[in-house]
Amino acid sequence: MTAKSKIPPHVIDSLFELLKPFHNIAVHMYLLLSNFDEIIVNKSQIIQIFFQYFRLHGIINSMKREIAFIGLGGNIGDSVKTIFSAVQKIEQIPQIFDLKCSNFYKTSPVSQIPQNDYVNAVCYLKTTLGAEDLLFELQRIEKELGRVSKPKEAPRIIDLDILFLAKL
Repeated sequence: MTAKSKIPPHVIDSLFELLKPFHNIAVHMYLLLSNFDEIIVNKSQIIQIFFQYFRLHGIINSMKREIAFIGLGGNIGDSVKTIFSAVQKIEQIPQIFDLKCSNFYKTSPVSQIPQNDYVNAVCYLKTTLGAEDLLFELQRIEKELGRVSKPKEAPRIIDLDILFLAKL
């Protein structure tokens, strides 16, 4: 599996216990999806395999979902490339569905600190994640892309904000 999303360990353990009887099925599904002859998978991979399988077969559609709008922005380095990478990483989260992204826009910073213009976009998505778990995933992606803590109006390599989250 190419997705390397970090699922909190307690969630992995809980899901793994539920899916443990289906371990062999998960391995076989992975083999079918990837065309490998043999594979050893860990707990996180088994869960991701099931999410992919459920997604492909519409089973996950019956799960509780929320819709979200995520704001993306940055003004340090190649912001277009960074935001594009963030969108790809968000899309790889197994609990994210139907991701759609706006065009990218150049905007002027609202700050007393001299800095470059921002590149901004907004993504719409459906998710089975709650607010805290979605925030955890977005912060993980920010860190992977090089974000460090800075004052509120300071330039940023990437900023991912939950603008709106509601139950479907």
